[in-house]
Amino acid sequence: MDWKSASSYYETRLSDVLNIQHFAVDLAKLPQAEVPSKLTEILLQEAIPANRQLERLRKREFRIAVVGLEKAGKSTFINAWLECDLLPAKGGRCTFTTTQIYSVKSESEQRLEVQTRSEEQFIHLLKELETGGAKEDLKTIRENEITLKQVRREGNLVIPFTRLEDIREQLKKYVADEKYAHAGLF
Repeated sequence: MDWKSASSYYETRLSDVLNIQHFAVDLAKLPQAEVPSKLTEILLQEAIPANRQLERLRKREFRIAVVGLEKAGKSTFINAWLECDLLPAKGGRCTFTTTQIYSVKSESEQRLEVQTRSEEQFIHLLKELETGGAKEDLKTIRENEITLKQVRREGNLVIPFTRLEDIREQLKKYVADEKYAHAGLF
């Protein structure tokens, strides 16, 4: 089953479950049902994450984290999974940022968004790196201070595209080039 069919299937199933939950709560509130209020409260609480998940399914938003050590092949894994060379992948460290990938309904909605750190966020990053003893990252930031300042000054970017080839260079620049990557939230 492809992901579109699967997400539609689970959206329908979860919607049905939430309808049943709604009726169960209504029945539990009837005095003659003698359902302890604690159980009714549990039913209500369980609906909260289920409703959040239903909204994600409706938006076709899926959250999957790929976590690993530096140079462990996370980008290579994502590229293989998506069956496309979206993220830069090579032998050394090549992805310096958190990268979020969203599905869109039509190709005309595709866009690369670059979210830059505010000055306060950048100062906070520097303090975290100093506290953590990340000497290499601090050295890289010092060496590229002018470029990083310029990227932060330019602010957030939205780059629409229809083909991945159209954004390959910008994506590589903001995700894999240490001269730019430390300025972004991505």
